[in-house]
Amino acid sequence: MGRENHLLGFRVENFKRFKKLAVSDIGQFNLILGDNNAGKTSLLEALLFNPNLTIFSDHLLAVLRHKNVGGDYKEGHFSFFMNRDEVLESADMYRDPRWKFELQTRDSSQQDSITDFVLGINNSGALYSGIDMNLDSVNSVTKKEGTNACLLPLIPLSVSYGMDLSDMYSKYYVRDRPAKRRLLQALSTFIPDIEEIEVDTAITDYPVLVIARKNQRSSIPLVSYGDGTIKLFRILMYLLCFRGNRLMIDEIDTGVHHSHIKDFWRIILQVALENEVQLFMTTHDKECLHYFNKVLQEENMKQHQERARAIMLVENFKTKDIDAITSKFFELEYALEVGNEIR
Repeated sequence: MGRENHLLGFRVENFKRFKKLAVSDIGQFNLILGDNNAGKTSLLEALLFNPNLTIFSDHLLAVLRHKNVGGDYKEGHFSFFMNRDEVLESADMYRDPRWKFELQTRDSSQQDSITDFVLGINNSGALYSGIDMNLDSVNSVTKKEGTNACLLPLIPLSVSYGMDLSDMYSKYYVRDRPAKRRLLQALSTFIPDIEEIEVDTAITDYPVLVIARKNQRSSIPLVSYGDGTIKLFRILMYLLCFRGNRLMIDEIDTGVHHSHIKDFWRIILQVALENEVQLFMTTHDKECLHYFNKVLQEENMKQHQERARAIMLVENFKTKDIDAITSKFFELEYALEVGNEIR
């Protein structure tokens, strides 16, 4: 899998905040910007779309679990993601509320392809495919999902250390020594003198990750190293899990100390490049934008500036819906230089 699995454009109708939202000229590194309640997180959740309805259903229910809305999450909760006006209109007209997703991708022959998917929520609350569903496209896209289709390709704002990290580390790194060396090198900025990462089963009833450092006799649990280090570790795990696909990260800089943000960006962008992962990341922080810009100005990263985009979500004065304005790297660079407010 490679860049042909990345989105070039995306359109969604009736999803949460969006009556209609079209995002064009998408890159590999996409910063999602905008005011509070502009729909930044909603866009990340819309990008969870999968033509396999079982996978898409699992993704949406996983989002609800992370939001900790309360209770058991069932099919009927899918209406949470439907635009409120669409739900009310559907009820008045005795028809099922529907989403429409449009994906623009590029196949292995470098030809652009646009595919429409119409999904509805029936009376029992279950998802069903609409009449415009292209089954050939469904089969094609589903085959690209790989073995991690049921793992949520979204890192929510609130998530921290969890047992899933031990599982991912055991699966991808324990027996892959070159990959482990690269991981240790990436973490060395945040954990000086790191020597090894181990899975320890003696501390608790379940496996936990511990860090061994040079000249220290005992290992220290990863959870003791703070939110920034845990967040970097989680992102690195997910970048490998979603090789060749897309990954969404909400408030990417949260928990990272300002003195480490530049290194944080450098590590993430380099690992995303190595694994051909398309990133969609929200942020409110101007310093985070500044260092994103600075890392892509470094000599060994300049060639990748064309992969970077800033996607600003703004409320349309007339329609009150949200429009997406996509800027390339040089436009983001200029806005930061002259002090334009782009968050």
